[in-house]
Amino acid sequence: MKQLIILVLLALLVWFGKTIVELENYRYASIVGMCEQHDDPLSKQECLSNTQTRTHWGWHLAYALGAL
Repeated sequence: MKQLIILVLLALLVWFGKTIVELENYRYASIVGMCEQHDDPLSKQECLSNTQTRTHWGWHLAYALGAL
């Protein structure tokens, strides 16, 4: 039972980490203005979601958690 709880908590931790990385990428792309050429809100949102702003997901996580 203890191992199952650890496994579930680990899965939640990975899921939350992935979400934090996605949100930080979206936030940074928005701040830098990477998708300003799109006038339509839907195409701008799609551009922000698909843009990669940093070279590794670890950088997103570090900035989002305030480590850097």
